[in-house]
Amino acid sequence: MNLKDKAKLLPQSPGIYIMRDSLNNIIYVGKSKNLRKRVYSYFIKSNNVTSKVEKLMKNIKDFQYICTDTELEALLLECTFIKYIKPQYNRLMKNYERYVYIQIDIEDQYPIIKLSSEIIEDNSLYYGPFINYNRIFKFLEGLNEILPLIKCNNYLKEKITCINYAMGKCEGPCIKNVSSKEYKKHINKVINFFHGEKDLIKELEKFMKEYSETLEFEKAKIFKDYIDVFNSVFKEYKHILRLNNYNKFIIIDYIKNSIFKVIFINNHNIEYVDTINMNNMDKKDLEEYFKNIYFKFYLINNKESKNIVTKEFIDYVHIIFSY
Repeated sequence: MNLKDKAKLLPQSPGIYIMRDSLNNIIYVGKSKNLRKRVYSYFIKSNNVTSKVEKLMKNIKDFQYICTDTELEALLLECTFIKYIKPQYNRLMKNYERYVYIQIDIEDQYPIIKLSSEIIEDNSLYYGPFINYNRIFKFLEGLNEILPLIKCNNYLKEKITCINYAMGKCEGPCIKNVSSKEYKKHINKVINFFHGEKDLIKELEKFMKEYSETLEFEKAKIFKDYIDVFNSVFKEYKHILRLNNYNKFIIIDYIKNSIFKVIFINNHNIEYVDTINMNNMDKKDLEEYFKNIYFKFYLINNKESKNIVTKEFIDYVHIIFSY
């Protein structure tokens, strides 16, 4: 049986499909609400096929599938496969090595805001992980435009000021021209941004308005771009904060008729999955059912957690909160 005919026999249910090459290596993992429709589409000639799909199709020698009850389960299963197998043709999630954290060593006399690829067991504050490296680089660039932050790595070794001081973009901590207390006020503005305050965005808007009023539209456009970046970073980090604040929750996902999937998530992990039929349960039964889940997982299984979302779980986080 050829692969096109095999695809016609797939169930019309949610799940993931696993593409293999001639050496039986997994080269692609995908998910779909309808496995038959999605996998069959690969074997239909089309003028809209991308070069990536063309290369993939030339290398597919077989495929398998795993059915799930709901689309959410398919999304999470796909994410898990891609994270650990890293198939050749999956590009959405396999490059999480590029994800970055913003690191602030608050115990330093004059903290530097920098990027880090890992969370280290130190006394620094870490924000992230952020998906788009270039966006975060642009975010730091915007910070340096509106705050007189340290921009060089040798500020404690040097006893003379650099060009940033001459341009008014640094207050000269290298020559003790600013106290640690005063300098940390700038750092606190960044920390407050990641805790929900938008004063930095208002500062950018002020600069954009000033340049617009003086007809310096190119400079105004630069600050408009910074505003867009800051808003994107703010929104992205809210996803992380939500998971940190609510690390235990239940998802009730509709399957069909009166059948629902119950998923309990604790500290970014699925700890309990069940299927219930509402037709077989009255109000009292439902109350007792969820009371038992609460007692078992919220109270007895109340593990302490640092609530730090790692870069390996960031796609998982976005799936949960965008579902």
